[in-house]
Order: sequence, then structure tokens, then C-alpha cells
Amino acid sequence: MTVRRRGAAGAAVTAALVWPQTHLMADAARGFVFASKRGGHTEIFVQVSGSSTRQLTRNRASDYGPVSSPDGRRLAFVSDRDGDDDLYVVNLNGSGLRKLTHDSRQRSYDNAPAWSPDGTRIAFASTRNGSEAEIYLMRADGSGLRRLTRTARYVLDTTPSWSPDGKQIVFASNRAGFGDQELYVMRVDGRRVSRLTRSPDDDGQPGWSPDGRRIAFVSRRDRNVELYVMNADGSRPVRLTSTLRADEFLPRWSPTGDRIVFWSAKPGRADRIWTIGVDGTGRRLVTTGSHADWLR
Repeated sequence: MTVRRRGAAGAAVTAALVWPQTHLMADAARGFVFASKRGGHTEIFVQVSGSSTRQLTRNRASDYGPVSSPDGRRLAFVSDRDGDDDLYVVNLNGSGLRKLTHDSRQRSYDNAPAWSPDGTRIAFASTRNGSEAEIYLMRADGSGLRRLTRTARYVLDTTPSWSPDGKQIVFASNRAGFGDQELYVMRVDGRRVSRLTRSPDDDGQPGWSPDGRRIAFVSRRDRNVELYVMNADGSRPVRLTSTLRADEFLPRWSPTGDRIVFWSAKPGRADRIWTIGVDGTGRRLVTTGSHADWLR
């Protein structure tokens, strides 16, 4: 399974499942945060409902993967402005920029930040201890770094998402076999790992619903990478999308839990952002572009 640092639309599906370089936008009541190359470089943008879009970061590096803190005051995101992909936080008004991760190893990547429900911790994936990605946990100020997963060579643990009660983390991993990425859940101390999905093809990019009852994810079990929802125990997976010659990535729940936003990629076409009802109805095109989150 190849990990690519960053890729254009139509890049390898497996790479997108592991390191989501998407830039989602959403029709949330308050607004949304997203990343876009509209200025030539990948930057972070914010739009609050009723106001125009505002660019939050400006530099010649790539800033992407923004996620809103539970209190809606800060954003965590990924940037390679210092050479490698590291995690940063910034206030919603653009002030208070702070680098959270400081790995001395060259060409190591910190990615896929996920806030804890109480906003005090951030889980993320990192290759800081080798070429394999593992799940790490730190305080929201970057202190107290702790490694949660320890796997064999060529095993990648990626894209963590918290349960709303803050007791568990769901993530994607190919520990079941090379080329077989499945979803797993563990306690926040890294113990009691259990497997949730058993599919002949990759499952990835899980997102826990606000009520804790369901998990959204993407899978190519039906050829294309499509959007699915299942019960939090892994039972009753339901396919929500069926898109000809396009792949869907990085589903994220609305704060109210009634809609999901995701990114769609199709060769020869600009990437597009969609929202859809949790029952698979009401698919709505939001914009072109690619990585975002609903504002809280």
C-alpha cells in the first residue's frame, strides 16, 4: 500500500484512503472551513453563514485538512511550511497560529488530526517512528505526546475519529493483511483493539456520528470508492452513494447528525464537494474543490 504525500485528482485510491488530501465544504447552519488552491497554493478558507469566504492562511506551502474544534473557536490543520507535514492550530479569526508537532526526522508526516469531544486532546496519524503510520495522541497544546498503536512493518494505522463520549477511537488499518484495509476500534489508551469490518476490498476514513450510534466510512467493496454508514459495532453496513466512474472520500457528519459531507473525484473533472442525507437521499452539490469540516 503506497503512501503518497499529496496528489492531484484521480491519484491512487489507496493513497487517498490512507492520507486524505481532500478539501470538503459543507452547507452547515453556521458555515464551513475548507482548503482550496484557488490562490495558486493550497490554503485554508473559512465561510461563516451570511458572510463572504475569507482566506485564513497565506504562504507558499500547502495548508490542508482543517478540522474545527468542538467549541468552534480553533482549527487544527496540516502544513508543510517547515518542510514536512506537521500539525498546527489557529484561531478562527486567523490569530494565534501555533505549531503543535516538532519531529526532527526528515520526511516524516503528521496527518489526519481529530479533536477529542471535549477539545483537550488531538489524535492523529504519523510516520515519525518509521515509514509506517501509527496513531498518536497529544494534548491540544502539543504536549503529552503518546503513541497508541504499535504494528508490524508495512502496516499503516490512519485516519482516527473519536467516539462522542471520548472513550474510543475508530481508525483504518491494513493489519489484517497487505492490501486489505479495514476499520478497527480501540480504547483511547490504545488497548482492546477490535475489528469492525471484514471486506474483500479497502474500507477507510471512518467518522463517528454525533449520537455515537453509527460510523460513516468509504469502501471500494463495490468497485468504486463509495460512501457507507454502519452501526458502531460494525453491523448493517448500508451504501449511500452509487457514482459512475467517480470515487467518494472523507465523509464527515454535520453537527446535528442529519447530513454527511464528502469529496468526489473523477478523472478529467474538477473535484466536487457534496452533502447527502444519512439515508442516502437528498444529494446536493455544494461546490468544486476538495478538504473541509463543518463549523461548530
